[in-house]
Amino acid sequence: MKKHVTFLLICFAVVLAVASIGQAQKKITGPWLWMTTPAGPVGGAVMTDVDTLSKASGGSVTQEGVAKNGVKAGQACGKLNWTWGEIAATGGNNVNDLMVKIGLGKGDIDQTDSWAYIELDAAAKKGVTAKAGSDDSIKIWLNGKVV
Repeated sequence: MKKHVTFLLICFAVVLAVASIGQAQKKITGPWLWMTTPAGPVGGAVMTDVDTLSKASGGSVTQEGVAKNGVKAGQACGKLNWTWGEIAATGGNNVNDLMVKIGLGKGDIDQTDSWAYIELDAAAKKGVTAKAGSDDSIKIWLNGKVV
């Protein structure tokens, strides 16, 4: 009897492991086009709806414009240029680490707004789940609209 229970527990564990692997999403680490802009003296959630791209560029680049028309590598936004980078799939400070790596900042970057842009093409309409995270605030644009 003990062998049967052990065997069933092992089978159950294998089924759970296979199911969780099947449900795990592959993270899209990039490459993305990245930009960072000053967020002002506060930063965080209070800046979610402030167009810091427009502020940094004197109005020549806006968040809505990027969401609807895209950007190109090397395109200026204020004193910086949109730069290709691939973010680490894990890590509590992976955006900061990437900004330093690609030359958009130095050291511990704080009170900034980070932007990541990617174009994904699908041959057909698909039901997918997209996930993103932040410890401050986040706004996601999809096909020119905030979602």
